[in-house]
Amino acid sequence: MSYKKTKTITLFWISIASVLWAQSFIDGEPSIFKRQDISVTGALRELSLEKVIPGGGDELVVLERTGKYPHWQVDLSIYRFSDNRVKPLKKLSIPADTLFYGFISNTSKNQSALVLVRPKELEVLFSKDSTWNDVKNVKIPLSSGFEVNQDGLARPIDYQFENGGATFFVPVRTGIDVFKLSDSMVTFDGHYQIPPMAYYLSSSESMALDIPFWVRASFWFPSPVRGMLKNSNHVLLFPWMDEVFIQPIAYKEKSKRFVFQRLSEDEREDGQTQVVTHALDLNGDGRTDFLMNKFKGAATSLTAETTLHLTANDGSIDASGLRLQPEGNRAAGAVAIDLNQDGKMELAVASSQFNAWAIARALTQRQVKVMFSFYFYHERGYQLSRPDFTREILFGFDLSDLDIDGVLPILTGDFNGDGYPDALYARNRKRLTILIQKPKSKDVFPDVPSGEYDVQVLRKIRIGDLNGDGKSDIVMYDRKSRFNKKFTVLLNAGKFK
Repeated sequence: MSYKKTKTITLFWISIASVLWAQSFIDGEPSIFKRQDISVTGALRELSLEKVIPGGGDELVVLERTGKYPHWQVDLSIYRFSDNRVKPLKKLSIPADTLFYGFISNTSKNQSALVLVRPKELEVLFSKDSTWNDVKNVKIPLSSGFEVNQDGLARPIDYQFENGGATFFVPVRTGIDVFKLSDSMVTFDGHYQIPPMAYYLSSSESMALDIPFWVRASFWFPSPVRGMLKNSNHVLLFPWMDEVFIQPIAYKEKSKRFVFQRLSEDEREDGQTQVVTHALDLNGDGRTDFLMNKFKGAATSLTAETTLHLTANDGSIDASGLRLQPEGNRAAGAVAIDLNQDGKMELAVASSQFNAWAIARALTQRQVKVMFSFYFYHERGYQLSRPDFTREILFGFDLSDLDIDGVLPILTGDFNGDGYPDALYARNRKRLTILIQKPKSKDVFPDVPSGEYDVQVLRKIRIGDLNGDGKSDIVMYDRKSRFNKKFTVLLNAGKFK
């Protein structure tokens, strides 16, 4: 069985859709994108690209909130690419008490469903055709519900699913419920007792900024990841901070807890340190390894310690791990990605050298130099003492929030359709830049842009294939009230250097 993580989704219905096909040229070259701006009447809260309907390209789904507090209304809408542009397909309203929502596309049944988590039940809307005009509604109780009063504050959720969408996981108060989809029916399959976790994380501890409360409780639900530690025995892994819960597939078997001990007692109490752990196969041996980033501070004070914890043949996990030393003294942690598609993960790290010269540049020129380093997996493993490839990029610097005034490279897009990940970034809020990967070259990415596009760069970027041509498209939006009345679609025109 294959495991897949769905992306978060959000949807909305528009009343005004203004289409602006960009005809601009940059440096004498044809535009690399065709632009479409779509306006909304309410407040745009979330947006993502999803496989809502099996086959073809991705659908664009948006969440729009209307009305006034405390009587907010939430609409979910689906957009599809048709006749050379993105068009609205269907508006769906969800109950006001919905906590989480998400689409699941069951590829084996050529069927899609909208799954709503409500305080005490699961509500599933099955579409009988690709238009979503004929919908069947099914409700089923949750094993344990959420006693939460938050009408109008529905949030998208990454439903974890497998078997082509036939089996999916839902967080509940006491752990994880497992459901199965089949022939427009949903059935409860079992329950894993992996309860939500609590962790003390940051507080200004300033009386003027502290919201009065009687009891405060913040909980997180670790994401399930199907993996394998030894032999061919699959397990569900729940990474959380510097530990992982190992759950056998059988519901009645108890989970085991493995602690890496990457947090000191002081760090567990200071409220300024957190650990992000990813469970994935780093070296392509079929066993699940762990990539761990420990973060402290924020913005210009952000530091990260990265360690790799490989799983041995006997299933034992290296608790100490291999430590990666970034080039700069301010780092954003490592991201694992298979750049050359050989089944082994490369590590990408963004860092900056914070010193007197860097401060002077930020204050006088409003610029900051960021180093992007890549570490490859070699025959003898990772060589983490020095990177295999490095690129430096000057970014704009925002003095108002002491952070980069742009977008750090995103490596999830394939803009020329060759099957290899490319890089998308913005040095400022006025222009997007594409770097097309050179898979067989020592320099993985060129030192000059493969394409640039002048556009107002919004804070949220989603990448997917809207028209099914195998090339990545871009959608941008912003939740801030000044910008959340529209979103921008950039359709790939395929003209790169």
